[in-house]
Amino acid sequence: MKTNEGAEIEFRFNDPIFERSKALEESECRTIDESSECTSCDETKKLKPCLLCALPACPKHLVYQRPVPVDNPERKRIAVQVCYNCQNRFLYRECFTELLQRHQLFEHVNDLAQKLLK
Repeated sequence: MKTNEGAEIEFRFNDPIFERSKALEESECRTIDESSECTSCDETKKLKPCLLCALPACPKHLVYQRPVPVDNPERKRIAVQVCYNCQNRFLYRECFTELLQRHQLFEHVNDLAQKLLK
C-alpha cells in the first residue's frame, strides 16, 4: 500500500505487530550502524528502533505511540513509540475491519430484503 507521502508499506492482517504481548527490547531489534537508514526516509542520523517491528526510524518518523500489549483484557497497557509504518499498518487494519463490517451488514440487509420480497 502507498501512504500519503508515497512510501510503500507492506500490510498483512496477520502481521506479528498486531499480536505483540509486549514491546520489543532494544537488544531484540536490528543493530543500527552508520549504513542504516530510516524505514520511511533516507535519514541516517539519530536512528532508534521501532519497538513493534524492530526496524530503524528517525526522530521524524518515530513519533507515534501505541499501547502494548495490543489486546489485553486487563487494560494494563504501556504506550511505546512506534514508527510511521507501524502506525499506518494499525490505521489500515482499523479501516479494513470497519469496511468489512459494513459490507457484511449490507449483505445481511440485502438478504433480508430478498426474503421479504419473496
